[in-house]
Amino acid sequence: MVLLQQAYCQDNQITNLSRQNNLKYNLFEYNTKQDLEDLPTTWGGYDIFPYRSKFFAADGKQIVDMTTYENIGYAFDYVELIEDYGVDAQHASRLGYFNPLNSQSGEGTVRMMLEEQVNFNVINRMEDWSELEAIVIPSESKLNPELVSRLQSFLDRGGVNC
Repeated sequence: MVLLQQAYCQDNQITNLSRQNNLKYNLFEYNTKQDLEDLPTTWGGYDIFPYRSKFFAADGKQIVDMTTYENIGYAFDYVELIEDYGVDAQHASRLGYFNPLNSQSGEGTVRMMLEEQVNFNVINRMEDWSELEAIVIPSESKLNPELVSRLQSFLDRGGVNC
């Protein structure tokens, strides 16, 4: 609890716990599971849900959404039929995506990839990049020296920066 209080409070001021501050201060690292909620009229709508799921998939924690099979409808009837084939499946993508934590630049790039059905991994919290062949870095990204070093190693082994 002390760690959470330190993350939420600065100089006796309560930090705004918005989505941006959750990412800025890595508050999600304290979660035992990732509860994601997206509504059609708020927080980017349903189309941003796959992106958020990919971002949180790297930590291996359970991802829980607020929607049930009954609410979504017929699409999940099909999912129920095939879900046994996905148990213990591993996410397989050779494309990495760096999330600049800038909602316009980052979410715009993600929307383009999702619309074109391009599968990708969010690399910000991903330890092992050895399976990646290319990494997409959106405009307005700010790269720290550690990330620049990792990207240079990735390029030196033959990876592609898009």
